[in-house]
Amino acid sequence: VQGRPHIRFYAGAPLRSPDGHNLGTLCVLDTTPRPLLDPNGQQRLQWLADLVMRELELRRLALQCPVTGLPNRPTFLMIGEREFQRARSEGLPLALLLFDVDNFRQINSRWGHAAGDRLLLNLCDLCRSFLREQDYAGRLGDGEFALLLVNRDSQDALQEAEALRLAVTRLPGVHSHSDFALHISGGLTGLGSDDRSFEDLLHRAVQALHLAKSNGRNQIARLMAGSEA
Repeated sequence: VQGRPHIRFYAGAPLRSPDGHNLGTLCVLDTTPRPLLDPNGQQRLQWLADLVMRELELRRLALQCPVTGLPNRPTFLMIGEREFQRARSEGLPLALLLFDVDNFRQINSRWGHAAGDRLLLNLCDLCRSFLREQDYAGRLGDGEFALLLVNRDSQDALQEAEALRLAVTRLPGVHSHSDFALHISGGLTGLGSDDRSFEDLLHRAVQALHLAKSNGRNQIARLMAGSEA
């Protein structure tokens, strides 16, 4: 390299994800010419690259639900706050749906945790079919999920939530030939003019979810802010 930074030596090992994608390289650079790495040096560099990828993978997994791959609660709340601030600054609507798989523990107790995990994965695939590119989904608890619907007010989101609720009742699985009825209860709210943070939406959605459960489950309850933005 004739100009800055005047690199005269370079060696690199690929940073490859577990699914085979090359994310970059771990490089060794010097401004002084050096001989090519011998096999031992190449092996050490590859070991370092493997260590970097292990740390990156651990960090990625710490942000996601290990079963569904969805953002976990802390990550989803961080995303929610970012979208809250964006919606507030741009004057756009924002809707939040929390929902629980009713009696989800019965799936695990009757058919095992593998069956429960399969149901969660099928449910995630179903949720994604209802989301647009700018929307987000997260897993907040055992059978509790959240959908953040960007640039949609709670009235439009209510129609989407009801369509999702009906689709869940038709979702096949190990329960299909039993007396277990698969359904969800949901709490929905929208951005209000007096909301100060995403936590305000989350608190209202939790209240709406409790209302849906206390009213008999298998329904979506909507709790409005004082005035929706």
